[in-house]
Amino acid sequence: MKIAILGGGIGSMTAAYCLTNPGPDGKVPDHDITVYQLGWRLGGKGASGRNADEGQRVEEHGLHIWMGFYANAFRMIRNVYGELDRPHGKPLATWKDAFKPQTVYTMMDTNKQGDWIDDEWIVTAPILPGEPGDQTSFGSPCGYHGNVIQWIKNRIEAVLDGREQHTRERVELHEAHALHLKALRAALHEASAHAAPPREHGKPDPDLTHHHLLLRLALEGIQKLIGIGLDLTEDHPVPRRVFLLADVAVATLLGMIRDLCGKAWDSIDDQEWRSWLTANGLHKQSIWCSFVRALYDIVFAYRDGDATDPSKADLAAGTTVQTIMRINFDYYESIFLKMQAGMGDTIFGPLYEVLKKRGVKFKFFHRLRDVVPSDDGIQIDELCIGVQATTIDGGYDPLVDVKGLRCWPSTPLWDQLIEGKELRERHIDLEAYGADWPDVAELVLKRGVDFDHVVFGLSLGAVPYVCSSLLKQKERWRSMVEHVKVVRTQASQLWLSRNVADLGWPPAIGGRRYRERGVFGAYIEPLDTWADMSQLIPVEAWDVPVNHIAYFCGAMNDHAAPNTDGVKTLTRTLLEQQMQLVWTSAAGPGTFRYDWLAVNEPGATLTAAERFDRQFFRVNTEPTETYVLTVSGSTKHRLDPADCGYANLSLAGDWVANGFPLGCVESAVLGGMKGIRRFCPGMVIVE
Repeated sequence: MKIAILGGGIGSMTAAYCLTNPGPDGKVPDHDITVYQLGWRLGGKGASGRNADEGQRVEEHGLHIWMGFYANAFRMIRNVYGELDRPHGKPLATWKDAFKPQTVYTMMDTNKQGDWIDDEWIVTAPILPGEPGDQTSFGSPCGYHGNVIQWIKNRIEAVLDGREQHTRERVELHEAHALHLKALRAALHEASAHAAPPREHGKPDPDLTHHHLLLRLALEGIQKLIGIGLDLTEDHPVPRRVFLLADVAVATLLGMIRDLCGKAWDSIDDQEWRSWLTANGLHKQSIWCSFVRALYDIVFAYRDGDATDPSKADLAAGTTVQTIMRINFDYYESIFLKMQAGMGDTIFGPLYEVLKKRGVKFKFFHRLRDVVPSDDGIQIDELCIGVQATTIDGGYDPLVDVKGLRCWPSTPLWDQLIEGKELRERHIDLEAYGADWPDVAELVLKRGVDFDHVVFGLSLGAVPYVCSSLLKQKERWRSMVEHVKVVRTQASQLWLSRNVADLGWPPAIGGRRYRERGVFGAYIEPLDTWADMSQLIPVEAWDVPVNHIAYFCGAMNDHAAPNTDGVKTLTRTLLEQQMQLVWTSAAGPGTFRYDWLAVNEPGATLTAAERFDRQFFRVNTEPTETYVLTVSGSTKHRLDPADCGYANLSLAGDWVANGFPLGCVESAVLGGMKGIRRFCPGMVIVE
């Protein structure tokens, strides 16, 4: 069977990988697969590139961190690295070399007046047995009740015995606060008698014979204790943060008992998450606390991209609760895992090399222009493809060697293109839909000749541009585009000559307990998230000292101009007026040590503005780059990736109805797998 795969994101690559896996009989299917890709690299929203002019630095679309519950994604990438079989000692030789645990997450916080305080909210998660990808199943809504109660009790006990502080410095609890926390712990212990035991790793739900009515009544009483605790501790961050966590957890558990037992997660997706929590007793002090806000920030969950307006925050309740349960109770090894090179180097380079060896063909510089259905609306008849550039010998070798690692460059390899000189001189961006560059040729692929089946793996944002005829034919396609929202995002990356302790990040100073590289969120919008990505320094190739790499990212307002001027201004404001609480030595009111910014030019005497401008700034405004949201009322409008209305069309990505409708790698992998499941007998999907 001839299969045309449109787009090179993680959903598409998952489909290609599964389609070329051996079947139950050990035989590899005889598929003729071609991937058609805009521009010069794979990756979609996860693409990254190496900038040869600036120390082969990694330039990303934004911040990408994998999570330990990514069962299907990790199982695939573990197999990819096994098949790649790189020699021992080579860069990223194994998947364990490619990912390292991240067990600490930090949030910024405010006092009761709403002012930012210089005392980070530090949350840790233990290393657990197993490896990500070992999971065999996930729980139902009723299966997590015992886990939630145990999680709250663990947080209380860790603070009471001093193992966990949630603040940068150790604080002695006031006696009244300690007594109230002990009372809350005792009440939770009593409530746990009415709940099933915590669900064990990788095992089915526990016996669900507990008494929901008694558990609900106990939790309603506990909410009164929490309310008193919140009032008692409003000026004391350590105990207060425990009560905030308990408040969110108990309201979540009550909502699960009332609304989700015996039902699917998405059965309450018409409700917005915070509204649902409030209806289940969440106190007003917790509605927009840092823990809640961090979840919106992580998935850019703001309508119109306006993260400065809390009323625009929107998450579907059921999918959000499902996500919280998986993040906290279904991870193996570490709750987060950081890639040790760019996402392109770590994920899409290995996938490309393995798939190419399997016989998958890649057509770079082939931009999808139109998907043409049959007049009767049953099948896809034609694919119109614009050829953006002509390769010199008919092929294209897309990867470059950086310190022994095969990587994607940040621009096309011009010397492999007939039009390369002109494209480079005119600074044409072949990933931009509005590029001032005509196609050098047009292909019309026909059903029965060039393809038998199509896998559509472009992001949802591209659908109105390339599927206009499908939108005219199918009401459910129109409904999906209308109700499933996308958001633009923005990011900046800074390289500094000083390390994070020199910058003044308090948890890195003086032998603090939390020695992992920082990842924090819930800070000033819209660049609300910062990550210390200095683990990338060894895989880059600088001629000057680089000791810290900082990534910032956030949602981008729909009304902002689609260029980097805005994110540059936001980054400068962040550095000069907001980072003084974070980088206490590098930033002060109205100032920043721009002379610490690194450029790959030894001995250069550059102005502050010149150093700043040579950092990396990115806005993701192209249709294929926008991030898919999970707003309330939207999930029921997503299309089944295996039954989207056309017999020879499958969908792939995180925007389809795949059982986990969230913008993340795991969701995209699920979409890729489920779209082509009928062609892959014996394929195991963890869900």
